[in-house]
Amino acid sequence: KIKAPNENHKVPFIEIEKDLWKHWISKKGIIIEQYLEQEWIKELDMDLNIMSDECVKEATKNYVALINTEELQHKENYEELCNKQEITENTIEYINSDIENKRNKEFHTHIGKDSYRNEIEDWIREDDLYASSIVNNGTVEKSINIAEKHIS
Repeated sequence: KIKAPNENHKVPFIEIEKDLWKHWISKKGIIIEQYLEQEWIKELDMDLNIMSDECVKEATKNYVALINTEELQHKENYEELCNKQEITENTIEYINSDIENKRNKEFHTHIGKDSYRNEIEDWIREDDLYASSIVNNGTVEKSINIAEKHIS
């Protein structure tokens, strides 16, 4: 069998084309490697930038969370201080009103009975009677009897 001239030319042409590519790649292999390395470095750089941005965002979130925590603690301490002051004020107000109530009660008990002044005047009169009985009669017995009368 005889092969057609076109078939003979196709096979060597494909082979020639392969050889040309191999030869071109062998010459340009360094350039191709450099290109691939540059692409790889660009991808790494992009990945690092993304990771860096994520780290910055995370650090910012942590910082904001820390600030929020400090503000919350400050707010809680302030509220606790206000509550303590309010409790203290309420306690002082209660004690003052209790003291005022006791004073009013004592005042009203003295108004209801003889006043304090009347009681003191009565004591002074009793002492005067006792003293005058000693001076007038010269005996202690009468003054004791007078004192017993006033006591009973």
